[in-house]
Amino acid sequence: MRILLGIITAAAIGANALAATIETKIEGEVNSTSIMPALIAVGTATSSDTVILTINSPGGSMAAGFKLLRAIEQTKAHTVCKLDGLGASMGAILFLGCKEKIVEPGSVLMFHLPYLPLDEKNAPADYKLRDYFVSRYTLTILKEKYNLDRKMGTENWNRLLMGDDVWYFGKEQIDPLIRKR
Repeated sequence: MRILLGIITAAAIGANALAATIETKIEGEVNSTSIMPALIAVGTATSSDTVILTINSPGGSMAAGFKLLRAIEQTKAHTVCKLDGLGASMGAILFLGCKEKIVEPGSVLMFHLPYLPLDEKNAPADYKLRDYFVSRYTLTILKEKYNLDRKMGTENWNRLLMGDDVWYFGKEQIDPLIRKR
């Protein structure tokens, strides 16, 4: 019995020794190049690892951002997003995607409806695509997943739906948005 307990204890200690903290950053625009280190970190992390993603971004590509967001949501690792500076547009959505969130002093978070440029020749199809992303973004992600409609309050939520940018400055304004309810 003692030998078996010793093997289990040694295996548990050995497993803890393999846990890693992996730090990565998105600094600047969210695009297929800037997300690559984070995709690799999240994709290779194990359930005993912690991935810390520091975000300082004005936003960028929805396609690239959603690709990373899916990877963050699917990883077994513990994910921590640290907002250090600006988290705007897709940068704000990525910040919301991690299991744990840390707001550095002086940080700013900004939400707005997605912007999709329209091609005049292909306007009907582009409008459908834009409407799809707007509804997916506002209803599925911001409202249903993160409850931001309640956390933002009626006035800010309505401003967002009308197409205004909604800004949150500093830890005192951001913390209520990221608290679990």
